[in-house]
Amino acid sequence: MEINYNKTLHIFEQIKQQFNGPETTIFSAINPSFFGFLRITHSTEERVEPMPGVVIEWSASHRLPIITLDSVKVNEDSQLFLQIYGDQLVEI
Repeated sequence: MEINYNKTLHIFEQIKQQFNGPETTIFSAINPSFFGFLRITHSTEERVEPMPGVVIEWSASHRLPIITLDSVKVNEDSQLFLQIYGDQLVEI
């Protein structure tokens, strides 16, 4: 049983909003199916966080997945993701 689930979710949303600032970099994937191996449900709307500070979102309103990297200058996970998959990304 998840106690205070909505309350906790609201706190996480506030924390997320605080970090979405000038340190956030948003990319689009070049190939719509390249990051498909990271999907969990394969629904039209899906959001995964494969590494801390890295979010990949699939949406029916976008043909290509949107990749958000937080704090690339200081977040080693975001830096690593960008080093590995940077050739598959186009900055928006």
